[in-house]
Amino acid sequence: MEVKVLIESQISSGTGFGSVTEGEHAGEMVYIPAKTMLATQASAGDTVTAHLTPNVPEKRGEVPWRAPFITREDDSGIHPQAVRAALSAFDYPVSAEEAKMPLSALYAAHSAGMIVRVTAHETPSSKPVVMWAANMGVV
Repeated sequence: MEVKVLIESQISSGTGFGSVTEGEHAGEMVYIPAKTMLATQASAGDTVTAHLTPNVPEKRGEVPWRAPFITREDDSGIHPQAVRAALSAFDYPVSAEEAKMPLSALYAAHSAGMIVRVTAHETPSSKPVVMWAANMGVV
């Protein structure tokens, strides 16, 4: 089931918690795994489209839903095809800054399968660097 979820909080581990904003399950709590939050760069205050599954039995009483997959809402107004076209001007993966694109538009285009997201680490423990490309051919 896909619904809109408002992410209300994010704890230090990166895990998010939110609530369903529409339909018969409005107001019910949702658990969003840390890796899902990280992969989409979601944070508290974001509204996302979430694919909900029942949470593990021992947690359903407190938080009935789990969202293993979410898509951030794109408030940039830039169509995913326009994002791909802009990235096509580069022969290598670029940062959001170099592409002059808002992150929300890049993540929306990636979620739509229009562009490639590349995550690199200088060292195993370093913070990841996210780059974007129009297709795998330039990665």
